[in-house]
Amino acid sequence: MSAIGVLFAVLALVTALGGVVNAGLDADYVEEGVVRRVDPAGIAWRAGVRPGQGVLSVRAADEPGGWAIEARAGPEVIRLEGAGQAELLAMSRPVAVAAAALAAAAVTQLPRRRRFAEAGAALVVVLASLPIAIAGDRAASSAALGLATMMPLAWLVRWTRLRRRTFIALLVFAFAFVGVWFALRESGSPAFGTVEQVRLVASIAATLAMLGLLVGGRQLSLAMVSRPRLIDAATLGAIVALGAALLLAGLPPLVVAAGIVAVVMLYPAFRRSALRLLDRAFLAEERERLALAVSEAERARLAREIHDAPLQDLAGVIQSLEALPGSEAQREALREVAQQLRRVTSELHPPVLDDLGLLPAIEFLVNRTRRGQAAAIRVEVDDSTSLRREERPPTLVELGLFRIVQEALGNAMRHAQASEVRIHGVVSPERVALSVADDGIGINNKAAEAAMRQGRLGLASMRRRAEAIAATLTIGRPRGGPGTEVTVRWEADA
Repeated sequence: MSAIGVLFAVLALVTALGGVVNAGLDADYVEEGVVRRVDPAGIAWRAGVRPGQGVLSVRAADEPGGWAIEARAGPEVIRLEGAGQAELLAMSRPVAVAAAALAAAAVTQLPRRRRFAEAGAALVVVLASLPIAIAGDRAASSAALGLATMMPLAWLVRWTRLRRRTFIALLVFAFAFVGVWFALRESGSPAFGTVEQVRLVASIAATLAMLGLLVGGRQLSLAMVSRPRLIDAATLGAIVALGAALLLAGLPPLVVAAGIVAVVMLYPAFRRSALRLLDRAFLAEERERLALAVSEAERARLAREIHDAPLQDLAGVIQSLEALPGSEAQREALREVAQQLRRVTSELHPPVLDDLGLLPAIEFLVNRTRRGQAAAIRVEVDDSTSLRREERPPTLVELGLFRIVQEALGNAMRHAQASEVRIHGVVSPERVALSVADDGIGINNKAAEAAMRQGRLGLASMRRRAEAIAATLTIGRPRGGPGTEVTVRWEADA
């Protein structure tokens, strides 16, 4: 395949640089002013000249101005001139140069990447067939166009790992089709035009399929067909709608078909990137909300498991030890273990939050945090809720706000070097506004920034929790003073 690619690349380059365009309609083909024969390889056939049409004028190539043909196809007059076709051939030179460069690149890939080398050789023949077909030499154009159809098909059959019988059947069908196309072309049969259209579409489709598999072969999996995503259905619908619009606009069906095949074949290469962008745009927030909900549900489950099993068992053991003299030390040690387990369950999911509400949970958190801390913690929150569930913010909102206050208070005690921390705000069923302010070193201090880079301030976690409950979170300095203030605000939907 590489040798064939190099051969046709050289032939295309020579043809584009100095070739002569074959009209495909000589004076010998015209009798009594009627076209008796047209070479299907020539320009005249591609322009629409067919046997039986009337010839208005024929100018030989050695006459001034070069060859020219003027024929009548019904009410339409077809006029071709050699000069214009020579310009068209000259315009194909960049394609010939690209084919030659690609042929050299394909040869260099032979020792290591045969899959790419063979695809490169097939693409070289496809590109080289353009200037060769424009020139219209019968033998060269037949070989180039036939191989431009066969080689991409052969590559697809070879590298899609088909079963042996399927492999052989497809190759036989491809050879038979190209053989029929070649026979009709040589005979000048009227059916050749239809078969040529089929060959052209097949060549374009096979080439684009080959390139699509090379660029996005890993993404083109059975999962995309057996388990399509919404984007796949939307893309397919958009492609069909665009194709219909282009056809209604008057574009040739062959061009529209080639464009649709190109989009479909190249789509897998960009599918993963498109899914990632759509995921970020529409699903990232929902995924984070679900992840937080699942995490909190698991924490609540673990807290219940610890409370219902180990703590109850410890309580029973402590009670049984009370009847044994001299077991005070053991009872005290077990009470300390039970106390540690209660702290763990409260950290996982504070039961006071479910039973009493947000402010009592914050006060419970503050009382536990005060132990062993030099900094003073003041709570100044106006609470208008009650113990009834319907007179409190939603459960997930209360939990998210509590976690934000917990994180902010922990940061103030661990990193701020503050002498005082103040929690203030309002809590109501429809609106919550809470601030945690300290008089410490401030969020912009180098030590605090280093802690942020190491992920120890939990700012990202607070932001995610605020977004999950549709709350707003601001972090900065308190108005008129040093330190840091974390403020979170939530309002119920109207």
